[in-house]
Amino acid sequence: MILERPEEPGKKYALALTVLVHLLLLVVLFFGVQWKRSKPEVYEVELWSPTPRPATQVVPPPPPPEPASPLPPAAPVLPIRWECYLPPIVMVLLLLLL
Repeated sequence: MILERPEEPGKKYALALTVLVHLLLLVVLFFGVQWKRSKPEVYEVELWSPTPRPATQVVPPPPPPEPASPLPPAAPVLPIRWECYLPPIVMVLLLLLL
């Protein structure tokens, strides 16, 4: 004996709405691509100068700058204590994790 399952309510409406939405999507895609089919406008120009220009002369590069005097020795770099920049709760958590 095979039991028949009752038809779910709203199944036909859901199918109709699905088909309608997909058709609407296809129409929107069709018209969205259709407006790009026009030929682009083409302009033709001829570039030329009304009078010939003489060739420019090459300027020699400037001489290299004189070397600067050596820098004075730098002051020693002191290590930064990162503990000073952390809030106390972060320090407590770091101490608990270590």
